[in-house]
Amino acid sequence: MNAATYLARELASKRLAYSQLVTAVRAFQRSNGLLADGKPGPKTRAALARLLAPPAADHGGSALGLAALEIAKAEIGNGEERQNNDGPHVARYHGKKDDKLPDGNWCAAFVGYCYQQAAKKLDRKLPFKRTGGAKLLGKRAAKAGIAVEVEDIQAGDILWWDRGKRGDWKGHIEIAATAIDPATGVVHTVAGNVGRFPAKVRYRTHDLLHDDRFEGAARLPDEEATT
Repeated sequence: MNAATYLARELASKRLAYSQLVTAVRAFQRSNGLLADGKPGPKTRAALARLLAPPAADHGGSALGLAALEIAKAEIGNGEERQNNDGPHVARYHGKKDDKLPDGNWCAAFVGYCYQQAAKKLDRKLPFKRTGGAKLLGKRAAKAGIAVEVEDIQAGDILWWDRGKRGDWKGHIEIAATAIDPATGVVHTVAGNVGRFPAKVRYRTHDLLHDDRFEGAARLPDEEATT
């Protein structure tokens, strides 16, 4: 493990004391050609996100899914501002104007936004109706495309989890950033609304073979251009 990777891991783990954190941030900044002021500003966070990114996906379950993944990756580090579930990025994911008021939970809004932008980019119709409900969005995606078995998950697929009492509406939804490793069950994702305020769009890693909250995966179809 090189020094930059070690620092990135320690910063992400939140195990460091404040003084150690400042020292680590400065070392990381110097190693990446940034101003070594010890403050994790946008450029530092972007460099850290690039370092922690999972392997690049050169193939996936569908062209639409891969296009949505690229849009999701470009949003890494964006998210809440001012207060919980609020900010210009959150409003954009919800398809609203930024009125400086909370717009609600946004993991499903983020996935819907990425797929909607991907459909526009590929000159295709979005194959499902957007919703703010994570589990409902997953079910709509599966109905519009195909349900995917855990061992067949590919980059760009939509994954969702149960987050409340069994059978209720609460859930969480993400976009697979890599194919699943069938030997370990590990898959990397891009997810919105990650962490406490200010929640952001971040990379995540899951072991789906040992995750009893995981509910399903879906792959959206590729369609012919509409024009």
